[in-house]
Amino acid sequence: MPRIVKAFRRPPTGRLRDRIGSFPRLSDGVAHACRCDASLQRTLLAENLGKPSLWVIISAPWYNMGASGAASMTTILAMDCAAGACSAAVARDGRVLARRHEPMARGHAEALMPMVEEVLGRAGASYAALDLLAVTVGPGGFTGVRIGLAAARGIALAGAIPLLGVNTLETLAHGVPKPERGGRCVVAVLDSRRADLYVQSFAGDLAPLDQPAAVMPEDLEAMLPQGPLVFVGDGGARAIAAIAAIDDGRAMLSTAPAAPDAGTLAILAGARHAGFKARGEEWPAAEPLYLRPPDATIAAGGGRLRP
Repeated sequence: MPRIVKAFRRPPTGRLRDRIGSFPRLSDGVAHACRCDASLQRTLLAENLGKPSLWVIISAPWYNMGASGAASMTTILAMDCAAGACSAAVARDGRVLARRHEPMARGHAEALMPMVEEVLGRAGASYAALDLLAVTVGPGGFTGVRIGLAAARGIALAGAIPLLGVNTLETLAHGVPKPERGGRCVVAVLDSRRADLYVQSFAGDLAPLDQPAAVMPEDLEAMLPQGPLVFVGDGGARAIAAIAAIDDGRAMLSTAPAAPDAGTLAILAGARHAGFKARGEEWPAAEPLYLRPPDATIAAGGGRLRP
């Protein structure tokens, strides 16, 4: 974490600005004057420096300021339990530092937070060091989506950490190795555990070609892109089987994980977050993406017992 040397309510100017160079240079780096980002705001509060300051002089070996005044290092915690696995990962500047991915049909609620603690420890990170949280928001299992979102929202609220939600099918597509995408469109498919499939198609460069949809297998062919295809996801084999009668050999199943991987999610979220910041845009709130209503419904009369 950066070491706080001095805090200001306003940008240093005049003689104060000139004196910045006279501040003692610390053993772990050179002092800088910079505008606070969320991570530094949290650090200031943790250091009991009173009300949040807008500008600080800091020193840290890894905290190098670019021309824009933004930090060059971003630490991301990503988590997924929307499909047939539970996954957590920590990444920094486009590199995954630690990940854990365990296939499971149930038990996500018990597995997720110990997994988060494990990857944070292996990455040498802490909740206070996080700059961004990422979570898959669906489509997927109703319970898994809610578990992941609840955990991510809780961590985000407790630490005032930005939270970015990412489509589960897009996370799957970004896990397909580049050689498999050459000359092919990517079709991400999740088995809904009902009659339908959750499907979304992407170009070879992973630009979305349509929106996520719940599709019956017999209707799948009509919505698929033309040309060679690579399918990914735990519904991929079922989708290929559904079009086998009319398939001319243009479909293949990816070697990528059949469930979203948090390492892929962390890299994707980091790039998306940087794009939002560069354009000066606010990113949308992380909300669940459901493609059909839940199977459980409230009983007539609100579930109250009849007299």
